[in-house]
Amino acid sequence: MSNATTAPTHHRVTPATRLCWELARLTRPDDVLIVGVGTPLAATAALLARRVLHPTLTVLFGTAVAPQHIDLAASILDSTAAPRAAVGNYTQVDVLDLVARGDVTLQFVSPVEVDALGNVNASRVRRPDGGWRRFPGSLAIPDTSALVGRLVAYRVGHHKRFFPPRVAFVSGASAVERERSNAAVTARGAGVTHAVTERATVQLGARPQLIDYEGDLHSMTTEFGFAVDTSTSRLREPVPADVLAAIDALDPLGVRNLEDKDHRSAVLARISARGIAVQ
Repeated sequence: MSNATTAPTHHRVTPATRLCWELARLTRPDDVLIVGVGTPLAATAALLARRVLHPTLTVLFGTAVAPQHIDLAASILDSTAAPRAAVGNYTQVDVLDLVARGDVTLQFVSPVEVDALGNVNASRVRRPDGGWRRFPGSLAIPDTSALVGRLVAYRVGHHKRFFPPRVAFVSGASAVERERSNAAVTARGAGVTHAVTERATVQLGARPQLIDYEGDLHSMTTEFGFAVDTSTSRLREPVPADVLAAIDALDPLGVRNLEDKDHRSAVLARISARGIAVQ
């Protein structure tokens, strides 16, 4: 029996913890899942999927192949942590070649916006005064949207502005968008197929479908900027206790919560207390 006085409490159940489980559930046993830069939540979800769902899942931490017993807190600040824990390491050219050949099948991405068709925006949005508010930018999203098997977009915080009818700027084009622009000839990837928040999962496309949700169904349908089909929607079930235990084992300092502004300072304090230098 677990001792409640010694069990970690910083996850029960934060939005990031919920997201880790929902993202993990969208993986497949034969996936090759690549974890991008600065996405501790996505990294935790990838390791969770391998731990509790699909032992055959291949996880690439950038160029590090299938890292074992990785210290997620250290890996955020030490670029050598994942390679040292890996069963092997590619060069950057090798990874780019894998993506170009279509051998990477899944990536979790966290854009500013995603629309009904699966176009994503990581670049800029309009401010109330009509000017542009700029974000870090698309990095490799234009390429991964076209070449990775499928992308899953996620966001901590379920806001209607994350789901506009049309993104303000197309950083990564959906499969439909590429077809319209005759760019599908060399594109293998399906683009963003699903979007996940801590309150809902929606399958995107010509007819977006609400897969599951928390709360009231009618209220949830008003929290998207586009219509969603609810004919097969279901209420989300709680995160299983064994999954929560696995998340704690993988991420004892809760670095997944760095992607949640309400928990970031507490995570940084825990990392600092552990003796890992915080820049």
